[in-house]
Amino acid sequence: MNVPRSATAGLLNAGGIARQEIEVSDLAVSLVPGRLFALGGMIRLDRRVSWAPPGVRGYQPINCYLLREGNKAILVDSGVPIHRDRVLQGLRSLLSPEVKLSVFLTRAERECVGNLGSISAEYPIEAVFTGGVTNPFDAFDSVTSVDAAVANVGPESGAKQTRSSTLPPSPDHRLDLVAPTFHQLIGIERKPPSSSLTFESGRRVEVIVPTFRLLATYWVYDSGTGTLFTSDGFGHTARPTGAYRPLLSLSEDRSTPATVRAYTKAKFWWMEGAATQNIAESLGNLFSQREVVRVAPTHGCVLEGHQLVQKHWTLLQRMLDPDRREKGGD
Repeated sequence: MNVPRSATAGLLNAGGIARQEIEVSDLAVSLVPGRLFALGGMIRLDRRVSWAPPGVRGYQPINCYLLREGNKAILVDSGVPIHRDRVLQGLRSLLSPEVKLSVFLTRAERECVGNLGSISAEYPIEAVFTGGVTNPFDAFDSVTSVDAAVANVGPESGAKQTRSSTLPPSPDHRLDLVAPTFHQLIGIERKPPSSSLTFESGRRVEVIVPTFRLLATYWVYDSGTGTLFTSDGFGHTARPTGAYRPLLSLSEDRSTPATVRAYTKAKFWWMEGAATQNIAESLGNLFSQREVVRVAPTHGCVLEGHQLVQKHWTLLQRMLDPDRREKGGD
């Protein structure tokens, strides 16, 4: 079983989530040369970040991922609007005009869909995918229509900027930046569990419905790179500084059972008191049936390498499985 583990590196002072006083290191971080890249930026962890434990300080990456093969590319999620310029600049460095771009959305939430409109303004998007079947309650089918109504199309358009009532104002105002109106009519295409997006080489991107989730969530597994994209799962790592360094190594990792438990319960609050042994068993099957050498969450560090994957999976499994928790302690 191959599973990476996360690290909650030194957690520092609180501050503004959106002012992004960071030293930019890279706009597109190569995870697998020529085939897989991380794009995004950092947010500062403070009490306004709902998925982090209240006392945690530091910085956390918010990532989207570009998969490349020949003249085809798949973008897994699109990042938050505050990182729009970074994501677009990263894509410009990776996509030539002949590349055909598709998008897979793991959740219908802002850190996943926030830059979809901006990306559509620069690139013809062949298709936007997500998992499951049509469900009027999971919000995926309104992703494009909501963002199209929340226009921030720039002075050349003459359009009036509006704000969707579904998006509450943020304390620093910059998080209210929204994507431009879609320049293409984009529908959401559903992919059932165990189906795949494919590259011509035979590289498969498998759609997975995890039991470890809050709202409608879909993971994907890239057979070509051994990467499991876990959306808001495995998002229990952070860094002490604000430079965009999404890749975490075993030597840097400082995660403990206590930090994994704190992050997981802050996000998946329903787990407190819930029977989670079946979730642990389901995740165990997921990892044992696939060669996972890298775990790539939407928020949190990328867990790189078999040993780190195994370490983090063991920590999470200990939390979810009462028998293992009693044996392992904290």
